[in-house]
Amino acid sequence: MLERQSDLVVLLDADGFVIYGNPAALRQLGYSRDELAGGHITDLIHPGDLEGAVEAVGDLQRGAVVTPAIFHVRRGDGAFMPLELSATSRIDSGPFAGMLVVVGRYPGDHDIHMRISQLLTGGAPIAAVIDLLPEFGLWRHPERPYLVMYEDLDGTPAWAGSELAARLVRQHPGEDTPWALAVLSHAPVECDPADFPPDLRLAAATAGLTSCLVLPVPDPLRGSTAVIVEWAVAGGSRLTVHRYAVGQIERALTLVLHWRRHIAELERAARADALTGLSNRASFLDHLDARLEMHERRRRADAETHPYDELVGVLYVDLDRFKQVNDAYGHAIGDDVLTEAARRMSGVIRERDLLARLGGDEFALLCVGLNAVDEVTAVAERLLTALNGEPIDVDGTPVSVSASIGIAFAPTPPAPGGSDALLELADKAMYRAKETGRNRWVTAELPEGMFPDQAV
Repeated sequence: MLERQSDLVVLLDADGFVIYGNPAALRQLGYSRDELAGGHITDLIHPGDLEGAVEAVGDLQRGAVVTPAIFHVRRGDGAFMPLELSATSRIDSGPFAGMLVVVGRYPGDHDIHMRISQLLTGGAPIAAVIDLLPEFGLWRHPERPYLVMYEDLDGTPAWAGSELAARLVRQHPGEDTPWALAVLSHAPVECDPADFPPDLRLAAATAGLTSCLVLPVPDPLRGSTAVIVEWAVAGGSRLTVHRYAVGQIERALTLVLHWRRHIAELERAARADALTGLSNRASFLDHLDARLEMHERRRRADAETHPYDELVGVLYVDLDRFKQVNDAYGHAIGDDVLTEAARRMSGVIRERDLLARLGGDEFALLCVGLNAVDEVTAVAERLLTALNGEPIDVDGTPVSVSASIGIAFAPTPPAPGGSDALLELADKAMYRAKETGRNRWVTAELPEGMFPDQAV
């Protein structure tokens, strides 16, 4: 009877030494019968679980009832695997008299859920988490191809699981395929070979696959639909017999996709200005640092041929006399003015540039891919024109707006300080714009010979 058990079964003598392990125990743990027999049970238990295991054995020896618990057990290759272990009290009579019978079962779902939780709370990439999901099916049905198809953050198709199943999806994208029907209907689709398009039927038969089950899972972040694909293999059980595994994948994928949206919303909120929706100071400085680092690498690589082929420009924008707006009309109207000013400026900048609100009435613009100084000064002119247009109408109150703009470029000294130093140069230039009359732009002083053919 023990030889035929699918669960792991180990017999211990009165001192806790292993005297027998059934074939399931040898297979799951990776030991030969001689390697397993003779060792002490404590040699198999992970040190972190040892205290609990000793207490459980003591309770059993006293005849107490011990509920099953999960312990990490050493495999033959030295790795540890989780097993749900239970045991009988000491046997009183018969051929096993004086022995303890330990029964183990791999808690596959529990183990995978724990690993998913550890990855999510540890900040692992979502792709690494989704890579685990097919294991909900594979530990039960290792012969079946399981596939999870979804979109990465940038919209790139991604998948986890069977390469064979992924290849079938890529090679057969037609609207009459099971995966396309599931996405269109937003409902599970199960197809027998007779239901497949002819080319897919042939490809599946060649691969030894029969029926196919597809579950659609909405992606709340991308606004698209992920799909789970499970195939039955020739000679195996039908999909209708085992739905539990694919249901586990579906529930876990739903959790992971909602987690991804939640994290994306938190990150977006942390990097956005709550009033205007623009990037905030921290986000702007991160982008500027990254751009300066990339620019410096290119500058060094091209130093011998064209050392300053591309410029990075920073515009520091400060609304003129904005304190008077708040004093005259109140902060609520002042906030409306800031929001409209942000909207107007966003409408005239280049698509590749980044506008941020640094705080109060101060904004910054990062301009990249510049070949000449006058490209960024042209952007500054457009900003002034947009702000100087029609007065902003706030609940019937017309509010006129202008701005002073300071401009700095990279590469430019001082080299140390990165984004903070460059932003400070632009800030100082902005104050010179205010001192010379407001509603204008001024550039920071440029290193001599930096742009020999440019007049500033």
